[in-house]
Amino acid sequence: MQKIKSPLFFSLAKWVSLTVATLALIGSLFALLTIAASFGSGSFTTPKFSDENVQEQLSFGLAESDAQSQQEYLDITNQYGQKILSVITRHGITTIKTDEMVHLLQRRIPDPRRDHFVSGWERFMDDGIAYMKKNNRMNEQVANKLTSLYVQKFQEAVSNTKAEEAKKAAGREFAITAFGLAALLFVVAMVVPVLISIERNTRAVSVAPVAATPGIDSPPPQHTPAAVCPHCAAPIVTGDAFCGECGTRLS
Repeated sequence: MQKIKSPLFFSLAKWVSLTVATLALIGSLFALLTIAASFGSGSFTTPKFSDENVQEQLSFGLAESDAQSQQEYLDITNQYGQKILSVITRHGITTIKTDEMVHLLQRRIPDPRRDHFVSGWERFMDDGIAYMKKNNRMNEQVANKLTSLYVQKFQEAVSNTKAEEAKKAAGREFAITAFGLAALLFVVAMVVPVLISIERNTRAVSVAPVAATPGIDSPPPQHTPAAVCPHCAAPIVTGDAFCGECGTRLS
């Protein structure tokens, strides 16, 4: 007879599987959150003059012009030229002209960021000049310095955003792989208790005693013919020497 394993084995296997399934589920949720967090525009922010490091760099020398050769000049000029000219004229910027700013937008600023650049530039100039006037440090070069500083900070923000997006893309690929493995582990951990339960029930059935079923394994009863006298057919008792009815000798 085959011996059934102790119930402790099956109980332990069940709890181990439950623990593995729980860890796999937590891992899957964490991977999903990582994947979700990897989407979006990142932490890009338009530079503001109120930033402390911007104010510290305001006293630095003028930056050289970043003018670039003209490409798609007319399209950018039609979209941003009037706004650029308005900022240059209103603040008295002399180190950069409209066409130079258009080339800068075309070659150094990604298309999705150009609206941010122009609108942020105008706010940056307004805040910077107000700050300089408030501190009695205003002169004819302030607007030029502010423009150069804004261009520098905006390009740094674009570069940082690209690096962050690349990092998130790599993290997203890793998270997708981790999610797939965690999901597979979770499925396996959920199936193991079922297989253990099936094995336990199979073992119990294979070693259980089989009760004899009447009429199937037992041979049919043998019917012994009734004892009668061979002469008169009268019933006789086993062991009698003579028939009690007619007296015939029976043996």
